[in-house]
Amino acid sequence: MAKRSQMDTAILEQVLLRRLVPGDSVRLADETLRAALDGSRVLNAEQRKALQGSPMTLRRFRALSLERSAATRSSAQSGSVRADPLPRWQGSEGLLLAADSGTVTGPIHTSDGLWSLHFQRDLDDHLQVFLKLDPQAPFAAELVANDAASSRLVDVLDGEGMLLMTGRLDADGELQVAWPYDVLPWVRIAQAGGAFRVELAP
Repeated sequence: MAKRSQMDTAILEQVLLRRLVPGDSVRLADETLRAALDGSRVLNAEQRKALQGSPMTLRRFRALSLERSAATRSSAQSGSVRADPLPRWQGSEGLLLAADSGTVTGPIHTSDGLWSLHFQRDLDDHLQVFLKLDPQAPFAAELVANDAASSRLVDVLDGEGMLLMTGRLDADGELQVAWPYDVLPWVRIAQAGGAFRVELAP
């Protein structure tokens, strides 16, 4: 069942990317899209609406995301050190292109590939949500601390800025919470414009 859900999600994502919109064009500059990918600037509501409503802009956003991911992998394989200190990281944006509202689905990734949300039912059928940080993230050492006093609080927000979960990453770079809302998390994200964001707590 999970495999079919992931396949359906991938197919729907391709449909969204390939659909035709009369008069469509790339509506956001590469500078704006790259800033959203590296977390240095947050897309506002109008920009998110433009991104979601324009297949050409979505395709450009995806191309820049793949380009960034390829550069990150190349840098890691060559053993070079990425000089992106934590103060430059302002947050990571994610966009939910498709979702199965009937069953638990995931993972959902941020566009920069640094974070992912995973969903799992426990033995009592309660939904658990896991936020996972890529261990290769340039700021992983600052966020993943062995002692809670020195670690940083991380928030996950929906597209309208409402808090979905908050807490400190454990030594494995994960944050686990019991989902507190009645509506399923991916449905909640879809209702808030299909976007979510991971950032340091104020």
